[in-house]
Amino acid sequence: DRNADLTVHANQAVVDLLAKHGITASVDAPAQATFEDGLHEMIPTGATPPNRAWTVSDTLTHPGDSYQPSRSAPVLALPLLTPWGSMTQSIAFARRLNPRQVIPIHDFYLSASGRQFATGLAGRVLAGSDIEFVPLDWGESFTV
Repeated sequence: DRNADLTVHANQAVVDLLAKHGITASVDAPAQATFEDGLHEMIPTGATPPNRAWTVSDTLTHPGDSYQPSRSAPVLALPLLTPWGSMTQSIAFARRLNPRQVIPIHDFYLSASGRQFATGLAGRVLAGSDIEFVPLDWGESFTV
């Protein structure tokens, strides 16, 4: 209601959910973006909802909550530690997609020491696959 020019782009499940609330959304990709549909990894309830991975300007891929995407732009937003996965699965996913750089996401619930441990380990392991790990802390940014 605050921005009549805003277009929401999402998968069909989200479009349908928003429609119930009078919000119009599109299943099409906006300019300079592509997507790959798959499933969210299994959550603790056993559900595997729809997931959409987005690639923006052939530069950054955000896989959502899934290890299913089959490709990545040079920069991958990597779900590092999640309730639906593990660091081991995340590292294997990054190695399979082989981006040049990885930016960790989904690690908000870690303590400062937990984040330092996880990002240090991920950085060392991914370096062995020639993938640069770019750890970001709260409020930090990185230009891709």
